[in-house]
Amino acid sequence: MPDRTIVEKKNRHNEAYCQKLVNDNVLVTRMEYLPVCKKTKSSKTSYKHNVIWDYPAVAITSYDFNGNYTRSNYSRAAYDSSYNAVLANRLNTLQKKKCIGDIRKGNKIGHCAEPHAANQTMNAYRKAKNKDLPLNGVYFSLALRPRTKEVIPTCQNCKDTFPNL
Repeated sequence: MPDRTIVEKKNRHNEAYCQKLVNDNVLVTRMEYLPVCKKTKSSKTSYKHNVIWDYPAVAITSYDFNGNYTRSNYSRAAYDSSYNAVLANRLNTLQKKKCIGDIRKGNKIGHCAEPHAANQTMNAYRKAKNKDLPLNGVYFSLALRPRTKEVIPTCQNCKDTFPNL
């Protein structure tokens, strides 16, 4: 576990990130409207009149053990190609015949804030060090709802993906 001051600093970083999301009016589609787009084979952008936009449900900050590679991100739809190979492989092997975007244990695999933030941290680490940051080397701040700063519990998919949750 990283030093307590690093953990506290990353939690404050995530609070500031949540405030930035709200101030910048960052909006994502509500999940219940994405199936409408899939059913009609329309893209989200061509179906704007039927899609409700809202603030992200959760935001989180991920970092390495020393806190040198820190990235924040929020929950939204994800696709296999949007993740680096190490993370995509883990997400796609959580359960047989389930992959990124499928529902497992009540949540869609890969759509949480944790994999989005971890992906950015892992990519920054790889770019700087020219080697992969293992999943057990990724740590997280508290997950917060951007509007209210309410702490959101980690889902089972993320607990099964990241050993440090």
